Amino acid sequence: MLGKGSRKTAEYLLSTGQSVGHSEYLLRYILGDPVWGTNTTTPGVPESSRDGASEAVLCRRKVLAENLRILRDAGAVNAWREAVEAAPGDYEAKLALARTLTGLGKVAEAKSLMKDTEHQCPEDAILVYETGVLLRGLEEYTRSVQYMVKASELGYPQNNLFLSSLAWVLAASGNVMLSIETLAKAQRLTTDEREMTVYRDQCTAYVRDVLIRRCANGNDRTAYDELKCALDVLPGNGRLLACMGELMISRMHDIEAGKKYFDEAFSAGGYEDEYLWGIKGATWYDYLGEEAEGIRCLEEAVRLDRSANNLLHLAHRIRRANPDRAKTLIYEAYEKMPDDFNILYQLAEIEIEQGDVKKGVTVAEKAIKMNPADGYAKTLAALGYYKKKNYAKALTLYMSALECGDKDEGCIYSAVSETYYQLGNFAKAREYAVLAVDINPDDAEAKNVLERLK
Repeated sequence: MLGKGSRKTAEYLLSTGQSVGHSEYLLRYILGDPVWGTNTTTPGVPESSRDGASEAVLCRRKVLAENLRILRDAGAVNAWREAVEAAPGDYEAKLALARTLTGLGKVAEAKSLMKDTEHQCPEDAILVYETGVLLRGLEEYTRSVQYMVKASELGYPQNNLFLSSLAWVLAASGNVMLSIETLAKAQRLTTDEREMTVYRDQCTAYVRDVLIRRCANGNDRTAYDELKCALDVLPGNGRLLACMGELMISRMHDIEAGKKYFDEAFSAGGYEDEYLWGIKGATWYDYLGEEAEGIRCLEEAVRLDRSANNLLHLAHRIRRANPDRAKTLIYEAYEKMPDDFNILYQLAEIEIEQGDVKKGVTVAEKAIKMNPADGYAKTLAALGYYKKKNYAKALTLYMSALECGDKDEGCIYSAVSETYYQLGNFAKAREYAVLAVDINPDDAEAKNVLERLK
C-alpha cells in the first residue's frame, strides 16, 4: 500500500477538506483513523455492511483501486468497476471510476457515466466539490461552476486551492472578469507560488480561448476591454500580456504595439514558458506572414512541452511543407488524447490527403460518433467515401453536414453537385452547382460541373 510519506499529505488534505484527487477512504486508511474501526485483515476498516457488500471488503477494494489510479495503472478501471458493482448506490465509487476513466483518456465513457450518475450526488461538500473538479476535466464547465458554488454553500473551505479551481472554470465558462478577480483573491491567500502558477496558467489559457471566441463573433472591443481590465487586476502577467500582443496584431492591426506586448510578456513570463512561444509562433505565422520565425517559435514550444496542443499547432503549420512529419506529430498527439475530437478530425484529414482513405474514413466516423452535430467530420467522411466511389454514402453524409449548418456550405454544395453528377442525377447536379456559384462565383469545381452539363 502507500508508504508513510503519504501520512502528512493525508493529514493536511483531511484537515482542510481538500481530498481532491484522493478517496477519503484511502486517506483515512493511510491514517488508520479509529473512527472507521479496526479489522484484522485491513487496518482502519469497519465490519458493518452496506448495499449487500461488507464494508471491510468495499473499503479494501477502494484502497486498491485508488492506489492503482494514483499510479495511473489501467487496472484501476476494473478495480473501481468491481467496487461499483459491489455497492451500486455508492456515489463516491462511481465518481472515482469516472475520474479514473478521465485520467486514462477514456473521456467519452467518463462523460456517459457522469450523465447517468450525477443526480445521485449527496449533499456532501467534499463530494460536491470533487464532482465539480471532475466535470472541469470533462470540459463541462458551466456545470462545474454550479457544483463548486454549491460546495461553497455547503461549507467547503474557500481557501486558495478552491478559489484557484473556481477561477479556472469561470474562465472556461466565459466569465472573464469574475475569473480574474477570483484568481487575484486566491493569489493573496496562497503561500505556495508553484502551486499557484499551475492554476494561474490554466486560468489565463482559458481567458485567451474566451477572447478568441469574442473576436470570432466580431466583439473585438469587448475582448480588448476585458483583457485591459484583467491586466489591471494581474499586472505583469506574461500570458495575459502575450494575449494582448496577439489581439493587437491579429485584430487591431497595430503590429508595433503587439510586438511590444510580446517583448513585455517574455520579460515577465520568462523564456521557458512554452505557452508564450506557442502564441507568438501562431501569431507570427498566421498574421505577420513570417512563416520561418513562426515555426521556430512553435518548435520551441514543443521542445519545452510535447503536449497534444503544442504538437497539433506545429503539425498544422508544417503540414504543407512536411506532411510526413506533420502526420507523425498528429499521431503522437492522438496517443496522448485518443478521444479528442480535434485530433481525430486532423488525423482523418491527413490520412485521406495522403491516400489511406480507409483509415481516414474510420477515424472520421469515430469523430462523428463523438460529436454528431459537427458537420466538418461528416464532410471529411463523405470525401473519403467519394474517393472510394461509394457515391450514395458520400451524398448522405454531405447532406447531413448541410443539416448541421456547416459554415462552408458553398464548398459542400460544390461537392454535392459533383456527387450527383457521378450518380447520374444531372438535374440535381446542376441545381447544387448553381447554389455553389451563387455563394462563390469563382468556385472552379462547380463551374466545371456546369460546363460538363452544357
